[in-house]
Amino acid sequence: MARRLLFFALTLVLVAALLYLLLRGARQEAETGGPIAESETTEKSESSAIRVLSPQDLEITGSGMVLESQSGTSGPSLAARHEVEIRNRGRLPYGEVQIRIVYRAGNGKVVETRTRKFPETIAPGQSLKPGDFRVEGLPGSAVDAEMSVAYADIATAPEAARPGSD
Repeated sequence: MARRLLFFALTLVLVAALLYLLLRGARQEAETGGPIAESETTEKSESSAIRVLSPQDLEITGSGMVLESQSGTSGPSLAARHEVEIRNRGRLPYGEVQIRIVYRAGNGKVVETRTRKFPETIAPGQSLKPGDFRVEGLPGSAVDAEMSVAYADIATAPEAARPGSD
């Protein structure tokens, strides 16, 4: 019997506390003239580049390498003069293209990997053929190089050049 009385008393206290909170909230709403409005701030941020890793739209259509011997303080090394042509087969322009150059020894083993970034934008259907560039400090065992596109940022196209904006 004492348990029932204790349970009833606690339930009554809980109901009284709930009613007090409900009435207090209603009174505050009436004083302020309606529900409290939350303020919301909307800011517009500038669009940023979207980076694509190993984009399938970009392909290296031509590359060439000329090795030159170079004497350094840590022994003989090589320098390589490269030329490359990158074609955009996609529908989006790409900028900030970074290529990966893997140098291999005569037995096919990788001896060095370097990267090179080109800031130019490649429009859809166009090719980019930047000027020759030189890579120095290569191991003397490097005899061949393989190039691939590491990543590229999707560039913003002018409104008239965007697909579907006819």
